[in-house]
Amino acid sequence: MSSSKNEELTAERRETFRKISEVLIPATSTMPSAAEVGAQSTVGHLLDLRPDLKKAFFRGLDACASEDAEAAARRVNDDDPQALAAIGLIASAVLFRPQSHGIDRISGPDSAHL
Repeated sequence: MSSSKNEELTAERRETFRKISEVLIPATSTMPSAAEVGAQSTVGHLLDLRPDLKKAFFRGLDACASEDAEAAARRVNDDDPQALAAIGLIASAVLFRPQSHGIDRISGPDSAHL
């Protein structure tokens, strides 16, 4: 399946995603930010798992590209909440990866399929 130009994950879009994910999921004293665990490096894989989010995700990134991340997130939330929700969902998904918490391998009787 070929992706259209509107669905290309360019370096600029990855950087915009990194900045927005840092705003949406900042670090706390007990958890890293989405950007710190590499949200921008796994975004392509996550979008492959959820192709239904691609159009809104890219629409949101493109709308955020040319301004301060926090201001852009607020504006897109007001103008196109579906787009910001798609970005937030992909950003939050990276935090559920075991590698995000320093776990390289899950072991146990049912772990073979994880």
